[in-house]
Amino acid sequence: MLTHNNIKIQETVSNALKSEASDASGCTLGIYTTSSSAPASHHIENRTERFKALSFARKIFTREGRALGLEHPINFHRTAKCNHVRLSTTVGILRHITGKASYEGLMQCGSVWSCPVCAAKVQEKRKQEVSSFFHQAYAVQRKKVVMVTLTFPHNRHQSLSDLLDLQARAFKSLRGGRAYSRFKESIGFGGMIRGLEVTRSLENGWHPHTHELYIVDSDVSASFIKNEVLRLWSKACVNHGLVNTTKQLDDFYRHSVDVHDNARSGDYLIKIGQGAWGADSEITKQSNKTKKNKSMTPFELLVKSEGVGKFAKYYLEYVQAMRCKRQLYWSTGLKKLCGLTDKTDLQLVNEKQKDTTELCRLSRDQWRYIATNKLQAEYLTRFELFESSHVLNQIQQAIDNNHLSEIDCTSPSKKCGHQNNIPGHRPIDIENIINDVMKDNYNHFLFMLAKRNAESKAIRDAKIDENRRLNYIFIKQCTKELIDEVRQLDRF
Repeated sequence: MLTHNNIKIQETVSNALKSEASDASGCTLGIYTTSSSAPASHHIENRTERFKALSFARKIFTREGRALGLEHPINFHRTAKCNHVRLSTTVGILRHITGKASYEGLMQCGSVWSCPVCAAKVQEKRKQEVSSFFHQAYAVQRKKVVMVTLTFPHNRHQSLSDLLDLQARAFKSLRGGRAYSRFKESIGFGGMIRGLEVTRSLENGWHPHTHELYIVDSDVSASFIKNEVLRLWSKACVNHGLVNTTKQLDDFYRHSVDVHDNARSGDYLIKIGQGAWGADSEITKQSNKTKKNKSMTPFELLVKSEGVGKFAKYYLEYVQAMRCKRQLYWSTGLKKLCGLTDKTDLQLVNEKQKDTTELCRLSRDQWRYIATNKLQAEYLTRFELFESSHVLNQIQQAIDNNHLSEIDCTSPSKKCGHQNNIPGHRPIDIENIINDVMKDNYNHFLFMLAKRNAESKAIRDAKIDENRRLNYIFIKQCTKELIDEVRQLDRF
């Protein structure tokens, strides 16, 4: 995953930022306000990973758009534009009362399936909605919540879209009959939330499954619910071809249904790298879970791919298969019963946070510098740690040192393509330069960049002058030979 390199890089960035704050004017900058504190280190690391993964997704989608011959390859998928394309002339920097910074005025895709940045925002707000579900169950209805996990056999030769189609048919069959209605009456069914999750392993392929939260009477046993659900679910899966052999049926009875009794917001702990999820987090944060076994979540596939290879193909298949699918489904009338307004994922992402203030606005060139160099996460951290005027000066200084022009010259274009074709000229690796700033301080980075710019320009100018000199000598020699031939002809 990204974790080892990114955490190491983030530590060096944080150290560089701290030393920069004290060295900028000989004393520590007044970077902290009385109403907010510095964000936690794990928050910075997670955000860095999410933006890095988003850049991989943009790379995959842009390549697909280019393969289809689109005039603008970035239009292949809306996630390719997310947190990258401006919606207005300037981009705003907002700061929450907790100290966290965010961007305003950028396109948001709102996809929980394809975008690691939007997924984190949506799932955090959905988590609050699910928490109100628990309040409704325990405090209002005086019942309890059981968590039911449903899965089915699969293999690596099956496509995800086929599995999801068979799963949807099985669910329709499960809940469409009288047997399921009688089952709900027997348990005092008070509502349900269903969360869809997909993982993939190299051995067994795609693994779609659901986590369902049932509001039931407090005296209903978990074993009764498991036996009844297993009976109904097995019949539905057999009827729709999800279980075909006796061996599959044996495995199905052992693993296809799991019931956790008395699920609460702080119970059913699923330990991950930096904390634990309760049942409400389990059902909304599937995309962020780290698996201990060989199965990988879609965003783990994305990170592992780095935008290329078979893992990139798996991620692309996943995104296309999950199109128009809902991550969370609430039974009819349940949201209204919990006092919630039904909102789309995109509405939640674009919803303006309360208790935020605008620190500054980034110009078109300033945002272009940040987006082109994939520094969205790093500069959010800078705006959280330093005065906005100090950070803006850093960005402007980098632009004034021809940083943007050097980036343009590393890609083939009509404007600067001749420079890339000069013999012996090696294009500047901007990624390595960015790593330099993470390993050293920012001022040293600017000095080294300016030095390399000057050296590269001198090399290019020398090559151009040499080519012109050689061309002049060649033309002069050809002209002399032509004159001699004409003179020879005149003699005859």
